[in-house]
Amino acid sequence: MLRLPKSKNIYLRAGYNSRAAKNLGGFTGFSSGVGFSIGRIGLDYAWVPFGELGDTHRIGLRGRF
Repeated sequence: MLRLPKSKNIYLRAGYNSRAAKNLGGFTGFSSGVGFSIGRIGLDYAWVPFGELGDTHRIGLRGRF
């Protein structure tokens, strides 16, 4: 039987950077993300659009020792 640690968290984030939005148009300047944390291990995901340059998807894995 697998037992998960008692500390579980979910994080949501959204933001807007008006300095980045001036030159590229579209959804540029807007960003959003989500993070999960279970015990000492966490996983983060973020989406950041850059107008005509395309979108950036960032994934991060973290751990505490």
